[in-house]
Amino acid sequence: MLDVGKIDMQLSWQMPFFLFLISTIIFVQGCANPINRVTSDRYMAQCHEAAQNEQLVIAEEACYRSLVNVDMGNLGPELKSHRLYKLGEIKRRIGKYEEAVPLFQMSLEIEEKLSGPSSPKIAGRLAELALSHLENSRMSDGIPLVQRLGTMTNHLSGFDRKLAGATFHYYAEELKKREKHELATEFSKKQIRSDLYLRGPNQW
Repeated sequence: MLDVGKIDMQLSWQMPFFLFLISTIIFVQGCANPINRVTSDRYMAQCHEAAQNEQLVIAEEACYRSLVNVDMGNLGPELKSHRLYKLGEIKRRIGKYEEAVPLFQMSLEIEEKLSGPSSPKIAGRLAELALSHLENSRMSDGIPLVQRLGTMTNHLSGFDRKLAGATFHYYAEELKKREKHELATEFSKKQIRSDLYLRGPNQW
């Protein structure tokens, strides 16, 4: 004969454990995984080394794997913004502009929320996105980005400043070819002389 009382006692004992197990799973899923952080950093180091050696296909794969581990390990928006930016940079250098643009856009959206719309961290993303549009023969999409970049130059230093200057230079040159002299002059005034000009924009 079925002992209902005994079953009720078993269920009453098992239920707290079941709830504890579920809450533990949810907690773990919401926490950053240190293993994924180590893996992501390792792939990013490989990406950086390969990019320096102009092994861009290897760099692309390593950067992609680094980004995947950020998502798998729930490593947070700041790291995701960085990994999106780096993967976009490699794809732009390869010439995969259609793939680079959404990566830069996602990174830009995250960084605007984290750092604010006027943060110097925004500048590199604006420049890379604008260059991707220019190299993909979509200059009109990049002009508003370059104009926004022009409001930030006084706060930039190092590579970000050089990258911004190169962006103004290439846009100014292209605008001159199209006889858009007023806007070309505006961007020319913003450009900062740099040896970056001596290399193609897809070779940085």
